[in-house]
Amino acid sequence: MNTFVTFTILGLVLGSVYAIAASGLVLTYNTSGIFNFAHGAQAMLGAFIYWQLRYGWELPTVVALLISLVLVGPLMGLGLYVLIMKGLRDTAEVTKIVVTVSILLGMLSISHWFWHPETARTMQMFFGDQSKITVFGASIRYHELICILVAIAIAVGLRILFTRTRAGVAMRGVVDDPELLRLNGHNPERLAALSWAMGSTLAVLAGILITPISGGTLEANMLTLLVIDAFAAAMFG
Repeated sequence: MNTFVTFTILGLVLGSVYAIAASGLVLTYNTSGIFNFAHGAQAMLGAFIYWQLRYGWELPTVVALLISLVLVGPLMGLGLYVLIMKGLRDTAEVTKIVVTVSILLGMLSISHWFWHPETARTMQMFFGDQSKITVFGASIRYHELICILVAIAIAVGLRILFTRTRAGVAMRGVVDDPELLRLNGHNPERLAALSWAMGSTLAVLAGILITPISGGTLEANMLTLLVIDAFAAAMFG
């Protein structure tokens, strides 16, 4: 029984992180029509930057998180949209694929340039490995509980955003009819930029959360492939 509960909790934790990553992937796709193959690379780069802030420069966890999620994540997404994605709106699908894969490879190169891949880097769970509670005889660490609660909060928040707010409803129409949005007083480009900023932030958050529960070692290639898990979660979600 304990084994069943333990693996159930592990599945919930991993599924929660994949759901967070998938939310960002779907968010950017719905507002731009671009499947972002570099989504996992954004998670990877954000996780490495968080590691540098928290462990390289020894900033407090809260400060490192705030910088990563309030500055790095949004600016990364905003920069990608303004500099690259905005110009891909009316291009062929193969062009969008090639560009996003190129961004993926570019981000991998950046990570290898700044953080040598042969140097081991580890990230600890929030509150440490020993901080845990017992559920039906199985232990769940605080970090794992945070993953589940954050995923639920994001799902509820996005649901409210897209169904109860004008901005959220408008975001859903950016790809379908941008001209109609303009007639209704909305700026499609601004909404798309906001969506990319939010999507990138969710990717960074997923990268930070999943590393400690996946062995704790930062590995650029593994985190980059998070886009595959996010796509699977989006398909079934």
